[in-house]
Amino acid sequence: ELQLVSLATMGGAPSSLSRMRRLKHAGDDSGAWGRPWRRTFDAVSMVLFAQFARGANAGDVPSRLDLDAFEDADCLSDPRSELLLELMSEFADVMEDALRFGSVTSSSSSAPSAWAIAGNWIAERGHIMMHLSGQLFSGPFCEPGKVAGGAATCLLLLDRPEDAGRLEQAIRCVEDLEAMIETTAPGEKSIFDVRLHMFLRSPWPVFRLLDLLVHHFPAGTTQLAEPEFWRCVPHENLAGDHLEFDWSWFQEALQTSLASALSSSENFELRSEDGPISEQYRARWARIYRADSFREAAAFSSAAFYKFRRQQWEAGCSPGIVSAYIMQVVTFCNRDTEAWLARYVGAAWRLSILLTPLSNLVSRGWPMFKALHLGSLLRRHPAPFRAGQAAKSGNGALEIRDDGPPKRTKIPAETLQDRLREALLPFAHSEVYVTAVWGSLTQYLEQYISRWISLDMPTLFVLAMDTAAAEACTSAARRGISCI
Repeated sequence: ELQLVSLATMGGAPSSLSRMRRLKHAGDDSGAWGRPWRRTFDAVSMVLFAQFARGANAGDVPSRLDLDAFEDADCLSDPRSELLLELMSEFADVMEDALRFGSVTSSSSSAPSAWAIAGNWIAERGHIMMHLSGQLFSGPFCEPGKVAGGAATCLLLLDRPEDAGRLEQAIRCVEDLEAMIETTAPGEKSIFDVRLHMFLRSPWPVFRLLDLLVHHFPAGTTQLAEPEFWRCVPHENLAGDHLEFDWSWFQEALQTSLASALSSSENFELRSEDGPISEQYRARWARIYRADSFREAAAFSSAAFYKFRRQQWEAGCSPGIVSAYIMQVVTFCNRDTEAWLARYVGAAWRLSILLTPLSNLVSRGWPMFKALHLGSLLRRHPAPFRAGQAAKSGNGALEIRDDGPPKRTKIPAETLQDRLREALLPFAHSEVYVTAVWGSLTQYLEQYISRWISLDMPTLFVLAMDTAAAEACTSAARRGISCI
């Protein structure tokens, strides 16, 4: 098998250790070379030994690792996932338009019913979406997809709000969905040990659909009385004492600022003219902060968060204080330092499950899930999935190609494993070193490779983590250096 071991546990490889010590001491010289080399040397954290000579099949590449045993691919490797992603994203777009241009109930004479606006799409594609959802999410894992599918199901049950029986089914559906969400924060675990990070990274439109469920649910239809902690009286806490926070203003400002920030996909673009990748993320964050009322809502959230670090229910407005916590998550989705993102995610998610269960939240208009959707878009990952990315035919209908049996899409871990196995084939009995290069480290790569070659080091694999690193490695590569 391939074994990854630290330098400190390289038993039986004194020649390798001496070479590494000599290489490190060579970088300790004073002058311009010293500091860049030490910084880059730290990246050589592991040594990859290809021990292919063991066993009967000496020289063979080891068997593949079973990535399914520990890798939750979010059901994206299933060939049906692309179509279902397209349908769910379209459904979210249609329901957002219905919310913007229609009324939740059909009693309004000045605006058409939201369901009249969405009716054509639901009639044409709603049953396909639900059929695929039932097939794709029938197995283990894929929690974000399952919750997204559950939210879509509950939404479809609201199409006839005057039907008491159907509305009762929707209420039961919300309760089941609430139970699914609660399982993502196991009670026996640490307060920070939750699975919200899997939802933040997922392309399934789970937060959009949950937010739509909250806003489309007819007011006054849930059987639960409004909790005492939800009074949300401006400038008043639970005990009736004066408080500096106007919760009504905060709800409106939060709704306005989030809607403005999410109104255009251009707000989330990474622009090369802003500089290196870290500066591109910072510039994107600055654009979001310039949205209407965003800075004011963020400042209110921060003040409320620090005021109620404990006994949050004493604020007298559970959805307001939970929204303030979630806005802190949004802040740290942009820059995660010293694991603060994990702490905010854990605390905010557990607090939301405790103080604002979904069955209490529906129809009351607080945009907590919209804030989480914004946080997921601000994470450092590729562009999110949007409706329209799947193949379309000329008449606008989704095209289902018949190219033979569907092929399973590889997850990133499988692609990396395949590339490494291919690169290791010529070095079946050799000692190989691995490092990774990206971002600001790329400027030192040419010097790094030159020093590596001059000291007669073994073969080096360079994992190029971005386009600039790949180009730099290709141009600087020499014999004994492999760019991946």
